Amino acid sequence: KQQDAVGLALLGAKPGLLIPPRCRGSHLNQIMRAMIQHPPTGTTDLAGSLRSILGLLKRRSLVVLVSDLIDDPESTLRAIRLIRSHRHDVIVFHVQDPAEMDFTFEGATLFRDLETGEQMEVDPATVRADYLERAGELQTMYRKKLREFGIDYETLDLHRPYEDALWTYLQKRASLKI
Repeated sequence: KQQDAVGLALLGAKPGLLIPPRCRGSHLNQIMRAMIQHPPTGTTDLAGSLRSILGLLKRRSLVVLVSDLIDDPESTLRAIRLIRSHRHDVIVFHVQDPAEMDFTFEGATLFRDLETGEQMEVDPATVRADYLERAGELQTMYRKKLREFGIDYETLDLHRPYEDALWTYLQKRASLKI
């Protein structure tokens, strides 16, 4: 309603579908339809895709990255920081399934990599403590290193609608600037 232009870039091994920013009401429907019709598939090169997207940002923008951040953390951080260094405002929503964070699996469990299809059977009880420690360290590292560059980092429950999370975040952010 503020006539802000909104665009969309779906990322994979390379930038996929790109919808340039527009400020028409019907444009939001086009973006939502594109996200439904193009679910995530295949491998991801998040850092490379982000660097490619940077060249398409013609004016100072709010860049909202919604990702599971399952990629090389250092190259991903460099690419996100590069966007910020070009004076874009950046928010990173780290999407996680509650099962990833709680790791409450019981008994022998078959895990499948959604990008490669590789499968591994694991006894969760034997890896739970190490897994939770490493997952927590990764989250803490992203939060710390992104905030050092003025980049907001929020975790996002996979089962929570993105629009609710974004709206809640923007409301919180607006109240902090008053």
